[in-house]
Amino acid sequence: MLENWCWSRKELRSLSKHYSFLSSEFKAAYQESLDGRAAEEPSEHIPDELIDNLLKTKHVNDALFNLRQLHFGTFDMAVHEGSSHEALEKMDFSKLYNSMRKDISKIDGPEVLGAGDDWGNGEATFVCHVPVWSKKR
Repeated sequence: MLENWCWSRKELRSLSKHYSFLSSEFKAAYQESLDGRAAEEPSEHIPDELIDNLLKTKHVNDALFNLRQLHFGTFDMAVHEGSSHEALEKMDFSKLYNSMRKDISKIDGPEVLGAGDDWGNGEATFVCHVPVWSKKR
């Protein structure tokens, strides 16, 4: 609920105000910014057309967010499938992370510029506890 109130037409309209209406100094600054060009007085509140356009963008990146979460979960499961401690030590986590990211999200990274799949440390950007297998002593 906390972030959803800002997607209400009524709240967007009541929160919006062109800065030139806030004070006489801001009005003078706005008129000065026009550099002598003739311009009609701006609307005091955000125009309805702009509110409509804002509301249409509410879910723009939802699919990418969900793909990112899918990538994190799939990577997390993959690193927990190691059959032994030795298998985990041999695993190239960066290569696995980046190849899964590209396969799942379909977004290119530096690998298309020849960096290979082992660039960066994206796997360190979220908490993923790699199991510590008991070592032979």
